[in-house]
Parts: sequence; structure tokens; C-alpha cells
Amino acid sequence: MSESPPKQRSLVRRIVRIPPVTLILGFVFVALPMVVIGPVLNPLPGFLLPESPWRDVLSLLLSLIRAAVAVGAYWLFVHWVEDRPVPEVSLAKAVPEFLSGLAAGSILFVLTIGTIWLLGYYQVV
Repeated sequence: MSESPPKQRSLVRRIVRIPPVTLILGFVFVALPMVVIGPVLNPLPGFLLPESPWRDVLSLLLSLIRAAVAVGAYWLFVHWVEDRPVPEVSLAKAVPEFLSGLAAGSILFVLTIGTIWLLGYYQVV
């Protein structure tokens, strides 16, 4: 039984695998799109809807676009540079993870406000 020799990676691939280089590339992959779209998206709510009550809704939608771009950039980085699957942004796990985070956050919020209320520093008006 003969084993094939391990596949030799290119010099570029080996350099990219050095942890500080990977860290810098990851930062560039995710931060650069944010730096590019930030100045474009930030003034839009005030420009498109200066005195409208829908301005906050537009701001929320633009924030969701920013988040989607960041997740997409991260996915591309992991897919191309790290050359591995990206289970941490899996849609199958998104709902249970979101619900467990929502539950944990709600419990912590209730405990915090409840403690402040028990100490007499919080009043419902």
C-alpha cells in the first residue's frame, strides 16, 4: 500500500497561512468593504428622507445591508484564504442561535433591571 506524498502548497498559499498574515488579510477583507460603503450609506437617510418619520426605518435597513456585506466579506475570506467551510454563518444554525441569544439577553436584562428595582433605584412611571 503506497501513500501519495502530501500536496505541496504554493509559496503564496504558505505565506497566507502564517497567522499574522492571515490576521491582517482577514481585517482587510472585512474592514475594507465597510470603509468603502460607509461614506456612501451614512448620509443617505438624511439626504433621501430629511424630515420623514421613515428615516429611522431607512437607517435600520442600511444597517442590515452593512451587516450583510460584512458577513459576505467574512465568508469570502474564509472560503478563499482559509480554504475551509464556514459553518459559523450557516443559515441552518441561525434561528436557534438567534433565539438562544435573545433568551440569554432577555434574562440578563430582566435580572439587571430587577436588581436595580429591588434596590429602589428604578421606578416605573
